[in-house]
Amino acid sequence: MKKLLFVILFSLTVVAQQSPETSTPASSQTTAKPIPQSLSDSLTAVKSAALTGDARAEAILGAAYVKGIGVRQDYAEALAWERKSADQGNALGENDLGELYLHGWGVSKDYAMARTWFQKAADQGLARAEAALGELYVKGLGVPKDYIGALVWLRKAAAQGDATGEADLGALYLDGRGVTQDFAKALVWFQKAADQGNATAEDNVGTIYMFGFGVAKDYRQALVWFQKAADQGNASSEASLGRLYLNGWGVPKDPSQALAWFRKAADQGDAGAEGNIAFLYLNGWGVPKDPSQALAWFRKAADQGDPNAEDSVGQLYLNGQGVPKDFPQALAWFRKAAAQGNIPAENHLGMMYQNGLGVQQDYAKALALYQKTADRGDAFGEAALGNFYLQGLGVAKDLTRARALLEKSAAQGEVAAENNLGWMYQNGVGVQQDNAQAIAWYQKSAAQGDSTAKERLAALNQQTAAGGKQNR
Repeated sequence: MKKLLFVILFSLTVVAQQSPETSTPASSQTTAKPIPQSLSDSLTAVKSAALTGDARAEAILGAAYVKGIGVRQDYAEALAWERKSADQGNALGENDLGELYLHGWGVSKDYAMARTWFQKAADQGLARAEAALGELYVKGLGVPKDYIGALVWLRKAAAQGDATGEADLGALYLDGRGVTQDFAKALVWFQKAADQGNATAEDNVGTIYMFGFGVAKDYRQALVWFQKAADQGNASSEASLGRLYLNGWGVPKDPSQALAWFRKAADQGDAGAEGNIAFLYLNGWGVPKDPSQALAWFRKAADQGDPNAEDSVGQLYLNGQGVPKDFPQALAWFRKAAAQGNIPAENHLGMMYQNGLGVQQDYAKALALYQKTADRGDAFGEAALGNFYLQGLGVAKDLTRARALLEKSAAQGEVAAENNLGWMYQNGVGVQQDNAQAIAWYQKSAAQGDSTAKERLAALNQQTAAGGKQNR
């Protein structure tokens, strides 16, 4: 019997490893999934052993009820069998009971109880419990958020070859949480997990190649890994495949294909994909241009708390796209996004205070918002802040500081900064008057299609030409 139990152990006790926010099955009771006769015979043997009080058999039978394998899916039955097993100190039962509390399957969701049972199983060296415990410390579920504590447990799990532990350890190195950021180590751990077919790790390997984190950008490699994860239904990779097709990265540009992948991800509630569908409708890429549809999709993502979508909803209200122009609504959405540290939203709020749109004009508040984004290296914030020092808006005029900020911004290609630097050189404000320098800056801005720069450039060229004729 013990050999038989070991053989079927891994086919029945794999309780879903997704995050608690996305993994709850559709119903608590479903029809039993068909299984091969040999596995059916094994399950019969497991039931017999469980009825005699065999702790491991009880855990396996509980997992079968969770997944609906060979039996009707029934969380209440699962809970009863897993509790019997856990009460005997069986690590599998303890872990699976933790999963039930984590996801709220057959019992009220209780992260503290989940942590308690994972801890019991992890203390016995069960790798999947070590990984689950590490995830709780990463997310602060049932315990204070603690990346150092997470590292301890994830390293234990990864040392045993647990794919979830390897993937989560890679994520800590990728983001520099609890460890010094190290893209090379992140890739090593992601690759280990991806080689075991872990979809989250496959998605992260794809992300590393798409953005060139510690490696040369390689869209073809990214495509391969995103496809692997998407084939397992990974929403993040489905959304990333959409981005590759939308931008023509490693594949021919194809907005229709992009839309298809974004829809797959959006069907799973992926906020980024919902936002990208909105952009397709806003710009008419692969679909008829439809600002009202764009607003609807941005709202879906914004209602999940996505700060980029919240900012985009604000922009639609600000500009009256797909909805009547409404400054108070725009202001409300920008504030939601800015509260999450969203840089574009902070800039948009600054612009509204600067121009008195929906609020009383307040240069001091605008200045503070632009300072926040400029401090994080944002080109728009640097340009706006530079303009405030150039004109003395809500602050003492400081041409030296204005020039420094505008040059930082212009180095990132910000049109407004290039224009203002051109104006400074044209008029000798804060710098020695120099038409050649002015023309150079206006040309940079005009090359990006800026109409103001084109007008100033034309006037300056005409003036320079006229001056040359007079000198002759």
